[in-house]
Amino acid sequence: MRSFQDATVLVTGASSGIGEAFVRNLAGRGANLILVARSADKLEQLAQTLSQQHNVRIDCFPLDLAVADSPETLFEQVNSSNLSVDVLVNNAGIGYWGNFTEGEIRNFQQMIDLNVRAVVSLSYFFLPAMIQRRGGGIINVSSVVGFQPIPYGSVYVGTKAFVLHYSESLWGECRKHGVTITALCPSTTNTNFFQVAIPDERAREIRMQKTPKTQSPDFVVEVGLNAFLRGKNHVIPGLASYLSTHISQLSLVFARRLAVTFAGSLFDPDK
Repeated sequence: MRSFQDATVLVTGASSGIGEAFVRNLAGRGANLILVARSADKLEQLAQTLSQQHNVRIDCFPLDLAVADSPETLFEQVNSSNLSVDVLVNNAGIGYWGNFTEGEIRNFQQMIDLNVRAVVSLSYFFLPAMIQRRGGGIINVSSVVGFQPIPYGSVYVGTKAFVLHYSESLWGECRKHGVTITALCPSTTNTNFFQVAIPDERAREIRMQKTPKTQSPDFVVEVGLNAFLRGKNHVIPGLASYLSTHISQLSLVFARRLAVTFAGSLFDPDK
């Protein structure tokens, strides 16, 4: 793809944060949009505003993708609406930071369902048509934490590592068909992520004090979309994030135990 003009892009988790930034950016580039999130009111309000501003078609499908059969339901609803998806943006996701044994298993299972199962399911349903048309592709939102083990974020980090390696592997399969798969790997972004991931206000404040400067969702999305158009298999927005991520990769090669221990000291909620 050379541009998103007149393409139809499906964005999950579209009602806020990085998802909303995707929607606004893509509408400005002339893309028609399919918005998916749990909040019907937010989706409709966003769709009404952007469709008027940019003269693009926007369809809304309020669904909770953590529910087991939701990806297939979405696929069927999109097809029955005579919509064809050129690009899929798997952005919906949730996180949890804290001691693993103090978390609730239902939250971990929901995280896996949304961050992993839904990503694979939606890719499985929408990818064949892209391959048949020999164009388009998928942007999967991973994270820089997918490059390195980090204590106190074990399940979330594991899901993002999966998304990263899954995306790069699928890129290798699909590139010969003219289809691009890109893993977008931002560092800490200015969204409400940590309000959900760390419900305790004091623990959240301590965690944010240890966090490097956050990136804006608009910046992350702009980098991600441009990388996709260039056919990249993954991208890390921001030079500082890129360098620190690859330095951590080197430390894992030479001193894996030390690197994990150091990461744990940064994210330990009791310190």
